[in-house]
Amino acid sequence: MKRILAVFLTVILITVLFGCAGLSASVDGDQTSPANDPAGALTANGPGDQGSGEDTGNGNALPDETGNGQIIIKVENTEIEYFYAPDQSGNLILSYICEKPVVEIENNEYASDMINNYFNDLDEEYHTGENRGLGNEFCPGKNQMLQMATDNYQYYVYSGADLTLELVFSHYVDIVRCDMQVISFVFTDYIFDGTGNGVFYKYARSFDSFSGKLLDLPEHKDFAKIRKIVNGTIADYAELSYEKGCCYFDREGLSFLVRSDVASEDGSLYKTVTVPYSAFRELDASFFTEPGQFLPGSVRISASAADHSDKVIIDRVDVNADGQQYFLIVEGTVYDFKLVGVQYSNYDEVFYSNNLYWMTNFLSDCKLQLSLVIPEGMPDVMICYTSEGHEYSKFISQSGLDGTVLLVDDSISALG
Repeated sequence: MKRILAVFLTVILITVLFGCAGLSASVDGDQTSPANDPAGALTANGPGDQGSGEDTGNGNALPDETGNGQIIIKVENTEIEYFYAPDQSGNLILSYICEKPVVEIENNEYASDMINNYFNDLDEEYHTGENRGLGNEFCPGKNQMLQMATDNYQYYVYSGADLTLELVFSHYVDIVRCDMQVISFVFTDYIFDGTGNGVFYKYARSFDSFSGKLLDLPEHKDFAKIRKIVNGTIADYAELSYEKGCCYFDREGLSFLVRSDVASEDGSLYKTVTVPYSAFRELDASFFTEPGQFLPGSVRISASAADHSDKVIIDRVDVNADGQQYFLIVEGTVYDFKLVGVQYSNYDEVFYSNNLYWMTNFLSDCKLQLSLVIPEGMPDVMICYTSEGHEYSKFISQSGLDGTVLLVDDSISALG
């Protein structure tokens, strides 16, 4: 699972350390309190109007109000597929991964279906190699990638040419905001077809959590004001683009992906420029507000199902299907909880995130069941969450003395 990343970590940064998206060039600003008024919401083509409560014809009706429900996002296809040469030589010719998020919004099947249908179509676009404007820029599809890899290997066998035998395609997802107003995803794509240094691409998609509609910033009724605010806040940053996929909502503000032809020191071709929500106070738009959830909570891990038997198990996540069973026990309330795969780079001597397995906007007094294998030495799974406005990142590890499972602060650089 980690092999592909070890090859390319010195060239590209798939996601920011510990599961946060992008490099930050945020403009400092004051936090604002959340708003529940859907007025000024972004618009996009799709059935039904926000807050109508009407039946849309597919058997699902829009709910009357958003409420404070839970959103659970699982990421499927997190395992890298390895393909080997057909001559039984054992040569690896293709590494391929195409992650897909699956969204469940409590008491809002309509919005869940809208978002999931979009990702089903996007997944099909990647697997067939089509480019219908959903997101795929250059993936020729898994079957064609495998044919390219086979042809590349056969050319190597018959010509004796000095070729790189392993072709690569990866499509990773990160969730950068998830609440009852907006859900934002940032995708990172990489393709290596045997020539050059490979191609790296990053884009974003944001959805209205209430209607499930794709948000398109230029369609907003106050787009002219938004552009003026952005330009005034960051001094008319010439490289910003408002095209689909170039900007998104995160917890800090409206963020823009800016691509450079020259990689930065950490290997990334992208940086993130963020305009804080405080700059948009004059707009009557719920998306332009800081989520602002600050109740206290904590998380610990246990190997016993009987530990806190009074707490409901909210879900089960199989990081390793044949792994040992563990339970993450939440006391109080934590927000933006993520279960993330990580890999330690001996070259950089830091941990990088390589998979996002599971995410929710909040957890309250409950348990999350896990199936995973805890490796000896360096951990490969961590949890990230927010409590009282503070962000925490902890590795899942175990004691070298008695094997007790532990949550270890992310300040470590190596484990024993």
